[in-house]
Amino acid sequence: MTITNQDVKIYRGDTATLFVTLTQADGSPFDPTVSVEIRWRMARNWHTPESEALVRKQLGEGIELTAGGVNIDLEAADTDVFPGIYYHELKVWDVGDVMTAMTGAMVIKPSVQMGEPSAPADAVFTLQADAPTVT
Repeated sequence: MTITNQDVKIYRGDTATLFVTLTQADGSPFDPTVSVEIRWRMARNWHTPESEALVRKQLGEGIELTAGGVNIDLEAADTDVFPGIYYHELKVWDVGDVMTAMTGAMVIKPSVQMGEPSAPADAVFTLQADAPTVT
């Protein structure tokens, strides 16, 4: 089941980690040992072609498996877009199944650009989603 309305608000140019809780479709804990492909995209809206996504993350490249789900690491460059409301989505593929695990709005809030900080702290958001059941 797709978890909708997983909305995130972040200031333009900030870093963040989105933690998405994943469970199997039957409610059991997500099994990270199964061969899966996981992708996250941020786009202007839900009907933007994938080739025009503003930010792309995938397992091993900005997405990492953690206990109970995944972390999606956003860098300052990922959120340095014109302030507004964007669409974001997480998909999980395993053994021929595909599941849109999570969707929502990504609100980029206006922010004064102050140059490079010495050591910024990450913001952490917790979201929820279901992943396909491997049979």
